[in-house]
Amino acid sequence: MVTMLLVHGVGGASDKARWLEPLNRRLAEFHFSELAAPADDILVPDYSGLFDVKEFREPAVTYCRPDDRRLSRQKIDYAVRQKTLERQVRPVAESSDVFGFNHIPDALGDTLADAAEFLAFESVTKFVERSSVRHAIWAHLLKGLPSHGSVIIIAHSLGSVAVAGLLRRLPPGLRVELLITIGSPLSFGRYRSTASSLVSDFPYGQVRRWLNVYSPWDGVTGGGGIARKVSQALDACAHINGDHDLEAYMGHPAVAMAVGSVLFGDRLPKQDEASGAVSRRLHDSWLELLLGSAFSIQISRDMHSDKWRDRMRLDAAREEVARRAVADIETQRQRRADLLDAASKAGMQISKSQADDHPCADGRFPTYRDLTLDASDHLRGKWADEELLSLSVALMMQPIVAPFDIRADMDQRCKALELTLDRVRRPGGNLADRTFAEQVSESLRWAQKWMSDGKVPWGAVLIGSGLVVLAATGVGLAFVAPAGLAGAAVVTSTLAAFGPGGMVGGLLTLGTLTGTAASLTTLGLSTELDQDGSTETGQTAASAGADLAAAPPQALTVSLASMLAVAHAQAHLSLESTMSTVRTVVENALDSAVAEHTLHSELAPDKDGTKSWLRKVELIEKALRGLDHLADSTGSEQDIVEARRAIERGKPLAIEN
Repeated sequence: MVTMLLVHGVGGASDKARWLEPLNRRLAEFHFSELAAPADDILVPDYSGLFDVKEFREPAVTYCRPDDRRLSRQKIDYAVRQKTLERQVRPVAESSDVFGFNHIPDALGDTLADAAEFLAFESVTKFVERSSVRHAIWAHLLKGLPSHGSVIIIAHSLGSVAVAGLLRRLPPGLRVELLITIGSPLSFGRYRSTASSLVSDFPYGQVRRWLNVYSPWDGVTGGGGIARKVSQALDACAHINGDHDLEAYMGHPAVAMAVGSVLFGDRLPKQDEASGAVSRRLHDSWLELLLGSAFSIQISRDMHSDKWRDRMRLDAAREEVARRAVADIETQRQRRADLLDAASKAGMQISKSQADDHPCADGRFPTYRDLTLDASDHLRGKWADEELLSLSVALMMQPIVAPFDIRADMDQRCKALELTLDRVRRPGGNLADRTFAEQVSESLRWAQKWMSDGKVPWGAVLIGSGLVVLAATGVGLAFVAPAGLAGAAVVTSTLAAFGPGGMVGGLLTLGTLTGTAASLTTLGLSTELDQDGSTETGQTAASAGADLAAAPPQALTVSLASMLAVAHAQAHLSLESTMSTVRTVVENALDSAVAEHTLHSELAPDKDGTKSWLRKVELIEKALRGLDHLADSTGSEQDIVEARRAIERGKPLAIEN
């Protein structure tokens, strides 16, 4: 059972109905259960008679700061919960970009607040200036709370200031599942001073979420939120009638969504986490996403125990990305269901096999558990080594869990790649996982040395190319629908949450730029870039080159180095070479970049954009020289023999000078 504490502001306690009726109306709109007004577990304490107390013992501070490891865990968990709360509340919050008290400068706002308090709010002055009043109010609020269990606190106006000072004095066995402050003046330093150490010593383990709802026209709040001053709070703007009115705040959708989500759970359908990898046939369109997940899992598992803080952060990032993926999948499933229903009502016949062959069909998409724990279970034997090579290079060259800039050095990545390969490669063959991973690492070092640029944070810049927009928008993952359903793209899945620069985008991009079959198939392209002279192949190469040239210089450097590394590793692992494909794409990129630089030079000489295009021309020319060097150094029969001997010894070939 969750207790609800409703804390009033200036003027005394209000009847429960004033709090609950507007809240219940909104809860009903969102299909949540309503709260019963006379319930004993809904408390509305009245502290209005305590402003003249002369002496009162201060309630003890019960919060005890945990050790660094536990505190780090609590902070990370709190940030994740706040992000989840933000996802739930943001769609129903309103824009703060309106004219109101929020446009008054902070210094003037403090002065006006002080004047308003002096002229109209004697009780507020007493609360701020008399510690005995604060102590008495804190004790009164604590008296009605249970010593154990969970509580939701909603505090209005001065009540939010009182509660802020209460948070470090709660019974140790009591947990605040949700704190909502409405119409709060905590943005003003005068009021925050009554809750000393709140920001610097916040009880992350006891207070699980904090939402602050404000109106731009509410003078008590200064027209703004409190998150800039109290970073633990999440602000939501509310365009309410009545400025500071309690009922207007309680009837706002942001308040109802927060309360409903915490009390009754997320309204999205839950996926069946019990389904195992064997019983489900995940669609191949999810394989690259699962591979990225499997790689990040191995990095986490292989971290030394001394790196506990880094592992906490990495695991929290992995889980957050998985939550976003699951939410995106559920959204796409609902859209697809609506379209299929409309198609059925229109008399269109869709076979079971057609409906099943879709990334968002029942049992064809990954769950949260798949993305955080069991990713590799779905991947065994899905790719040949030739296809895994470009994917491996991409894993080594982009952020571990985009969009979060969490990094690992080359040695960490190499070990994680070896462990990942052990779980996903096809059985058989004479190439050891370690040899494969170490050669990828050596080839990357060679390529990075060739494309060296002190401005590029290797392993942090996203690989980018416009071609992967196909996958990101769902065109490459389209449901194969009858002609009457307005084309293949009408019922579709999307990986837009990860985007062309995300984990999936980077993996697909490098596969496209190096001409590997697996990634081209996932993109829905019917041909490889094998330079057979066909019009379609030439057009694809030209498109890939133009997209490559359009990337910002840092992303271009990473993409070019990755392409060089793939070609280098293919040669030294005696895998089928796609160097001619790489050269074709890079030459097309150079043609595009030179033409664009020439045009910029005429239209905007000496401008930053022109200089950027010149820089990209230089980078692409450097990559072509690297390809020439690689062709010269691995072209002889003796070099091929040495490469094969190195494989047999289980050691990769060293970097050429």
